[in-house]
Amino acid sequence: MKVTHITHYGTKGGAAVAIADLHHELRRLGLDSRCLVAAHPLDESTSTCAPPTLLERHVLQYLPWLTEFPLGLGRVLRETHHPLNLCWLPRFQVTAHPWVREADIINLHWTIFGIITPEQISRISQPIVWRLTDCWSFTGGCAYPGDCQGYESACGQCPLLGAEKESDASRKLWNRKRMAYRQGQMTIVTPSRWMADRARSSSLFRSFRVETIPTGIDTDFFHPEPNQNIRKKLEIPTGHPVLALGAADPSDPRKGFDLAAKVITQAADILNQPVHVLLFGGEYSLPSLPPKVTVHSLGKVDRAALPAIYNAADVFLAPAREENLAKMVLESMSCGTPVAAFAVGGMADCVRNGESGFLVSPFDVATMAEMVAGFLGDQKRSEGLRVASRHLAVKEFSLPGQAARYADLYKELLSP
Repeated sequence: MKVTHITHYGTKGGAAVAIADLHHELRRLGLDSRCLVAAHPLDESTSTCAPPTLLERHVLQYLPWLTEFPLGLGRVLRETHHPLNLCWLPRFQVTAHPWVREADIINLHWTIFGIITPEQISRISQPIVWRLTDCWSFTGGCAYPGDCQGYESACGQCPLLGAEKESDASRKLWNRKRMAYRQGQMTIVTPSRWMADRARSSSLFRSFRVETIPTGIDTDFFHPEPNQNIRKKLEIPTGHPVLALGAADPSDPRKGFDLAAKVITQAADILNQPVHVLLFGGEYSLPSLPPKVTVHSLGKVDRAALPAIYNAADVFLAPAREENLAKMVLESMSCGTPVAAFAVGGMADCVRNGESGFLVSPFDVATMAEMVAGFLGDQKRSEGLRVASRHLAVKEFSLPGQAARYADLYKELLSP
């Protein structure tokens, strides 16, 4: 069976790592799995799909804002982060690639940056499986709609654009997707039940089959160990509580690092002792922390360093305002480090009170601080939660389990 995965990045970011892990596990199961990416290829089983002409390559390199031109010239030149990804420019000849033409199954993943446009999706004749890393595939261009429910009807008058008219850029993209999706054979796969509910309620996907297959992680690589090396390296005294906090882009308000700062401050006040924070993933300064809190800013770290960071922490904080199924949460659990999170998105699928950590009502900072402080002060409870976190990760979020479910789905879709 030949499966071609289409995603923007091969190695950059958490979504890319999750896709790469699935791809390699499928190959271990004997499937002819290949990845087609726009940048950062994995290995020989990955091909980079370049823009069709030399002129287009130079245009996109030096004028990248052209891909979001429908937002308005002034806006795309003025803003660093655009509120919508419109994918109006067909940057890559994906459907002409041999790996697409030869595939039995096409598995779409993270396409928000335009490796494939809706119109190109409509030209794929094979069964399509679309794994949703975010909400972009069924919205008018946003990755996470927040409280907006426009995707349930037709988008338009987008609050992110401050648009006054229904016929704005989000409505135009929604219409393009509506026309394109009518032509395909698509099965939607979501990592979390929360994302599945949103996909089913969307006007674009409600007529398609929606399945939930949780993200798998390498539980052999992310495993518990008495690794105190990082504590010694950072000169953290024995007995001092350690919290971990990470994200690829800590400055993204959706990640809730401002809420984490409040949780850390209040937990430190309750404990009335020094608290250490391992901050990793990107450059960021936690605001307004008391002197008893020491932040160790580790910046961007290699994947090989992550198990040591998780194992060095007593609790991993996941304060996101909106989240699908956070890979860092699963990795922390697999290392036996409990997680404290708000009950948003897919967090309830993996963070279970008394089993793998603490799940708190959004965005009850005081209660989360009390639960974290109580846990840090109870050694017996700490050991029990560590064992339970690891057990849950191995039981429900293993890579082999995830790959087997995808392989079964592919076979079902190809059966007569």
